[in-house]
Amino acid sequence: MHQSACRGATEAKPIRYGNEPATVAPAPLVIRSLADVQALSAAPKALKRLPPNGLVIDIPGLDEQASDTFREQTRRYARACGCAAGGATFLLGSAGCVAYAVHLALVHAWTGCARTLAASAILVPGLTAAAKCLALWLARQRFRRNCVHLIRSLSGHPTGLDNRRTPHVL
Repeated sequence: MHQSACRGATEAKPIRYGNEPATVAPAPLVIRSLADVQALSAAPKALKRLPPNGLVIDIPGLDEQASDTFREQTRRYARACGCAAGGATFLLGSAGCVAYAVHLALVHAWTGCARTLAASAILVPGLTAAAKCLALWLARQRFRRNCVHLIRSLSGHPTGLDNRRTPHVL
């Protein structure tokens, strides 16, 4: 037995000077002009790193309802991950492949059943990844369309309901 333990020695605690280090939350992203909206539209992947305390829209001439709508659309794009589309594709693809493999097993086509299961091990994840990428691409296009709509509404151009002729380059 250690001698200091016999004498009733206590364990020393480290001395801390000052306050604990404070964690500083990153500042919110502030959009102050149409140029900021155009920059976001040109590089929407930058919003994927949106700070947790969000987005402040302070564009002169923009009413509160339009500001709230654009903020919500921006948050929706920043949170988009494509998981719903990928999950649905995985579920339906897996169910379809298993159902076809069971059908082949019931008619005693064992080679076809084995091939179907082997092909589904490659096909289903590939389709899942494709669906996820497509969902992310569609979310990006929707965000760009919303940016163009906001820019046109603030610059005095009529926005109309037909967004099919939205230019790709701002």
